Amino acid sequence: MDRDSKIRGKSVLIVDDSLQMQRLVRQLVENAGAGETMFASNGLEALELLRRRSFDLIIADWKMPEMDGLTFVSKIRADTAKPYARIPVIMLTGQSTINDVRTAVATGINGYIIKPCSPKALIAQVEKAMT
Repeated sequence: MDRDSKIRGKSVLIVDDSLQMQRLVRQLVENAGAGETMFASNGLEALELLRRRSFDLIIADWKMPEMDGLTFVSKIRADTAKPYARIPVIMLTGQSTINDVRTAVATGINGYIIKPCSPKALIAQVEKAMT
């Protein structure tokens, strides 16, 4: 673990409807030094969590039931008066076309990772987003 890691001690919200992905991402960010990690299984749950507390980073899937990751990011970025509007967001998704990436970037994400990805690639995106 890098002592200078930008994620050291930071809180992370993982938004993914897959329990397996939640656990995997939690393990990777905690191994990189993250502090508290919490989960939401869709964008609606994530919005509720953000209304109650703050996070330093959000890692969100795109395709989820009830509210997908793209809609979730659009909603938090649109609410510019709220502190959560400025939280770095990384989209971790199976959506892999260049148009998908452009669409996600237009919503205001800070990083984009296509599943499956290596732990090193995920942590590199986390470090970049936290800069």
